[in-house]
Amino acid sequence: MLFTDGWFLVLVLATMAAFYLPVLRRWQTPVLILSSLVFYALNQVAYLPLLLFSIGFNALVSQAVFFRRDLRWARRWAVAGVAVNLALLCFFKYGGLLGRALPDALAGPGGPGHFLLLVALPVGISFFTF
Repeated sequence: MLFTDGWFLVLVLATMAAFYLPVLRRWQTPVLILSSLVFYALNQVAYLPLLLFSIGFNALVSQAVFFRRDLRWARRWAVAGVAVNLALLCFFKYGGLLGRALPDALAGPGGPGHFLLLVALPVGISFFTF
């Protein structure tokens, strides 16, 4: 969905109406989160689970780092969180490049690396990863 699309205007107006409705005042944050997920799903619904995984994983890692009394375990959780996020980013950003660089025996039809050629870059992955 482009920002000049009519559906974007509908989504913005519905979000603003729900956000400023006095009855829903205590639900303002969930309204914005739901609106953001709807906006993302209207662009690439296939990658919505990836976004939800990233949100959930980062929330869990953040809680693990924050509530650990042992500094060594907090550092391990932080390093693991950064490593997983960078691995996802590298896979989606450079997987196609790696697939094209592999020999035809590996990346050709039926080869074990063929799936790398089929991976599309999710919209905004750099934004929501960093």
